[in-house]
Amino acid sequence: MENIQFITYKDEYLKDIYKFVFNIMVKDVKKDPKQLKIELKDLENINKTYIKKNGCFYIAINNENKVVGTIGLIYKRGRWEIKRFYIDASYRGKGIGKKLYSMVENNLKNRNIDELYIVVGNNLKIAKEIYIKWGFFESKIQNDKNNTELKKILKYGNN
Repeated sequence: MENIQFITYKDEYLKDIYKFVFNIMVKDVKKDPKQLKIELKDLENINKTYIKKNGCFYIAINNENKVVGTIGLIYKRGRWEIKRFYIDASYRGKGIGKKLYSMVENNLKNRNIDELYIVVGNNLKIAKEIYIKWGFFESKIQNDKNNTELKKILKYGNN
């Protein structure tokens, strides 16, 4: 199996991350490329948007130093949310998403944070099923015709 590296965000990958997420948003999420310039504003400066606001951003890199997975954690609207959680189609089903997610969960565990949210597009049924399998459940706070908000209560041995 190909060796995948899981690393904390580095500036040298900024353009590759933007291009990777843009392509997935167009191909898999079916977003209009013209709308993405505004929607992907958070990826123009990952340090400012995620890291310097006590969040985190992790990436999976293949043997050719190509980004094949991303996940971010951001504090937004008074709670912690997963953002930009994407895996390249040819790498899905190989545990990359689970590993990236576990990195975020470990980050939260180290800070004793016990609630986590993710907003998933209603057209991404497989992704939603995976999150539910991982212990997320529907939150009634921000559901609309396009998206469903999922929540997870994190348990760490003593709580």
